[in-house]
Amino acid sequence: MKNRTLIQVLLSKAMAFAIPGVGLGLLVPSSSHPRGAAHRGFAVTDPDYTFFVIALALASTIGLVMPLIANTVPIRRALSRTLRDSLDVYHHVLSDVSVKVIRLANLGIHLWQTCLALLVIVLASLCSTSFRTPSPSKRSPSSWAF
Repeated sequence: MKNRTLIQVLLSKAMAFAIPGVGLGLLVPSSSHPRGAAHRGFAVTDPDYTFFVIALALASTIGLVMPLIANTVPIRRALSRTLRDSLDVYHHVLSDVSVKVIRLANLGIHLWQTCLALLVIVLASLCSTSFRTPSPSKRSPSSWAF
């Protein structure tokens, strides 16, 4: 199989995932935003749910170009040499990565501090959701429809 044919096959497989992914990524938000009358009772004005053309174009472009780049560059790099040389190049690239495990206690972060931080995060998220959730009004019970 020629290099050009191999690249075309791999890019077509990448586009087989990218095109439906971009399509669903643009379709789901446009069809799932709240348009019901129940949500309009909470706002003084009607919110605008239109998408900007530049946002749609940018999302589509990034969603289609990134898989092309992510597949083309490594394939061309691997196919530019013999199989043995390309495997050696990737072996050297992967061997340059080093991992160093450090205990958090050595960095000055103790277990009680972590537990206290998690407790504060949980309590803050509970308080913020309870203040943002609208309570049912006795005057207009029809506006509370979730």
